[in-house]
Amino acid sequence: GNASSEEAAVTTIDVSMADTTAPVIKSITAAGPSGSNLVGAGDVVTFTAVMTDANAIKADTKFIINLDDGLGSVELTRTTGNGAEELTGQYTVQAGDNSSGLSLSNYTVPNSESGARDISGNQLEAGASVVLTNDDVIVVDTAAPTALFAHTYVNDKLTVSLSEVITDASRTDLEAALQTLTGVNGVDENYTNTLGIRLSIDGSFSETDIDITSESVSLVDLYGNTELVTTIDVI
Repeated sequence: GNASSEEAAVTTIDVSMADTTAPVIKSITAAGPSGSNLVGAGDVVTFTAVMTDANAIKADTKFIINLDDGLGSVELTRTTGNGAEELTGQYTVQAGDNSSGLSLSNYTVPNSESGARDISGNQLEAGASVVLTNDDVIVVDTAAPTALFAHTYVNDKLTVSLSEVITDASRTDLEAALQTLTGVNGVDENYTNTLGIRLSIDGSFSETDIDITSESVSLVDLYGNTELVTTIDVI
């Protein structure tokens, strides 16, 4: 009689302590090299997911985050080198990858033993919404800047529109090259739009296509992508 009572008691204790709760994603954070929020081709961005669970996440299990802007997917894996509730993965920026701010579209969980789960076997469920802790912060830039076009809509002014912000040095070079044109009298210092350059002109300016090939001006953006400027359409 006593043995049966003891077995029943042990069984009750085991059931009450059993872990049946699936892990949940607490946060996902992206980190550029040396903490940089501007990355380009060849740079590596590390993603770290922290889970909420009563037990450790099983080693070598994973889930997959899908990045916005067509940047692909990244596997986040729990390795023995991570914290008990951390999964990490890396994304290497490829030529042609561009984003005004890294963000996530969704995540998936492999339908196998490799799917992220705790040591009790409870698997992470797919389908919940997920947002980076630093959503839209890290900019991916592999595109070279360009001079899109120029216009004279403002009286006695020539305005050149740029595809993105360029360095001060390349801005100075472009301004100098444009001032070699007939009818251009100087830079309009009151123009503060970082996506353009404005110069004062007089009636002798008659360019329909600006050709500054001989000036060998290269536009350089803040990441270092470079493009040689030869001609600029005047619209």
